[in-house]
Amino acid sequence: MTVSARPGEYRYTAAAGPESTGETVCGFFIVADAAQIVKVEMTELDVSCGDGGLVAFFDGWEMNGKVFPNEYDHASPMSSRAQEMCGRAEERITMPTMYSSQNAALVQFRVPSPGQGFAFRVSFVQNPDPCNILMDDHEGVFTLSTRGDGVARNCTLTTLLFAGNFQILESTMSGVRSGEEGPDAPRCHGGCETDLVQFGGSSDLETALLDASETLCSCHARRYIRRGMTAFCSSSTFRLVSSGRYDNSVTIRARAASESDIDFNSLMVMCPDFMV
Repeated sequence: MTVSARPGEYRYTAAAGPESTGETVCGFFIVADAAQIVKVEMTELDVSCGDGGLVAFFDGWEMNGKVFPNEYDHASPMSSRAQEMCGRAEERITMPTMYSSQNAALVQFRVPSPGQGFAFRVSFVQNPDPCNILMDDHEGVFTLSTRGDGVARNCTLTTLLFAGNFQILESTMSGVRSGEEGPDAPRCHGGCETDLVQFGGSSDLETALLDASETLCSCHARRYIRRGMTAFCSSSTFRLVSSGRYDNSVTIRARAASESDIDFNSLMVMCPDFMV
């Protein structure tokens, strides 16, 4: 397993050892900035198709059987998110170029024959509409937004295996802007069944079935503009769920959580197996 946040040229050549038995699957995990997608260009390929030899590009991350973004947050079906290849470069007319849909991508491979391998080039491309974000830095400000174009979609920010604290800096949810409080404030036009904010976490990179979570109706999210939300879990998730009927946007400050975030005046969830 290798994790990289840098563009460049990468090469793998199988040596004799356990990884050459054809039973071990290795992975090159790539993460870019939040407003970028990952571009992978295969430049060399020498992996026999026999004995299970394979190189695969995956649109997202897969770790311990868990996938980010999960199938509910991603625009493409799971069946179309992987591109597999094997053989020799000389047998191909062109070498493939692949793009991720978010700032995370994965190259998985199994090279059973010593001396065989492959090479690829990684570069990052600006993304004008970042939706699903894998957060590897321990602090940052992010905006998740959905358009009222009739297309329902979720946008998710997930920390890369650390507990997270989230603070809403600004929100526009279901036609109600942050700061519109008091008796004269407009009523919510959405409900918890359609447009909402969810935060929580899990023991690994699981974002579909969170071990602990809280759901905020669209208007209620405004109450946490100045109050923090902390998920004491191995990986934390902040999700904007939208029906597609409204222009929804949430800007949040996210950072790694610590013991100082144990504050019963804020909103907290804790996963069963997490130790502070």
